[in-house]
Amino acid sequence: AAWHSALTLNKAGKSVAIVEKDRIAGTCTNYGCNAKILLENPYEVLEQASHYPNIINTEALSVNWENLMSYKHKIIDPMANTLKGLFEQQGIDIIEGTGKLVDEHHLVVDGEQYYGENIVIATGQHSNKLDIEGSEYTHDSRDFLSLEQMPNSITFIGIGIISIEFASITI
Repeated sequence: AAWHSALTLNKAGKSVAIVEKDRIAGTCTNYGCNAKILLENPYEVLEQASHYPNIINTEALSVNWENLMSYKHKIIDPMANTLKGLFEQQGIDIIEGTGKLVDEHHLVVDGEQYYGENIVIATGQHSNKLDIEGSEYTHDSRDFLSLEQMPNSITFIGIGIISIEFASITI
């Protein structure tokens, strides 16, 4: 959502800069929503086909996870550079690093201070490790969206929307 806001504010004539410590366009574009949609769609096709057992031979349908991951990388991996180029073309400054607010109009990134009449804070999502025994063996959504091979079994902890969506991928 932050990069959409940056483009909207830029179109409205505002001077815009994006501070990013990871990949341009954040979690959703690079590690979340977009990747999840690409991985989920073939499984939705399998689910839809299962509703027509006498019409579609569902035994012949399957998903090749390795090929699907290659496809995901082909589509998702270039997006950060593509969007960075779009932002630069639109005159949006890219500041790499972690920003820290100094006051209502100033922030510091790697020792350099920047002024903004208005500052939009859009930190995105991040995973939290559970404080439970064995948590060192758990993986977060970014890990799941980068699995080279689909495991034979998997357990999702939590009933949030991401767990439900991931569970639908593994069916």
